[in-house]
This record gives sequence, structure tokens and C-alpha cells, in this order.
Amino acid sequence: MSSTLDRLSLDGKVAVVTGGAGAIGQVYGRALAEAGASVVLADLNAEGAEQAAKTLAADGLRALGVRVDITDRASAADMAAKATDAFGGIDILVNNAALMAETVPLHSHVTAALHSGDVTKEEMDEIVLQFSAYYGFAKGEALAATVETAWTSRPD
Repeated sequence: MSSTLDRLSLDGKVAVVTGGAGAIGQVYGRALAEAGASVVLADLNAEGAEQAAKTLAADGLRALGVRVDITDRASAADMAAKATDAFGGIDILVNNAALMAETVPLHSHVTAALHSGDVTKEEMDEIVLQFSAYYGFAKGEALAATVETAWTSRPD
């Protein structure tokens, strides 16, 4: 009897993994690539993303490492265009970028800091930016137009 993973095939699919240079992003990328997908490892750390992609490619897997700043719509669009140029479109998005790492546990830490006056305006602006970027990327706002274009322009 075969397992679900044995039956999972992503042949012909293209997956983008944000935060692809990090350890968890690399694991997601490898799993998707081993299931047959072409993988775009996208990260603010361009060198790390490229190295992670080279590691997958050395194992015979299709991968591309690209830089993306998910807080910047133009950067997200550029990343999506590179994915489309390399692999013909985008089918899967793994929203793994770790924007929230410094703000978790936000509800307790920030609330306490706000009440004590320990958060500067600059720190609060950064927290708001991170929430906005995370929410926007999770909802697909940063990628919506480019992903739709990439999807509709795919050959049948």
C-alpha cells in the first residue's frame, strides 16, 4: 500500500517559497521539488536563496533562488516575473517569510510595552509595516496581479 506522499505528484507545477533561504524554507523547497515541482526559493537574503537553489539543483531538482522583499510590491512583482520567466508561471505559494519573528508574541509584548511607554514611534512603525506586509502577502495583494498574469499566460 502506498502512502499519501508516495502518491503526491507536483510534476509540472511551480512553487514559490518565501523565506526560502532559511532552514524551514529549504525543507519546504526540497519537499516540493522532490514531489516534482519546480521551486523558486525567494528570500531577502539573495545569496542564501541562490545557494539553497544550487543545493537542490546539485541533487537533480529544478530550483531557482531569487531575492524578494515581501514588504515591497515591486520586489514581489519582480520575483514573480523571474519565476514566470524561468518556469512558466506560479501554481503554489508557501508564505514562509519570517517577518513576524521579532514581533511574536505581539499581543502581550507590544501591549505591555505600549502601556509602559517603552516602544518608540520608529519601533511601532516597524511593527505596523511588518503586519501590513505579512497580511498583504498572505492575502496575495503583493503577488495578485503577477500571479494571475503568470497563471493565465501558461500554455495549456
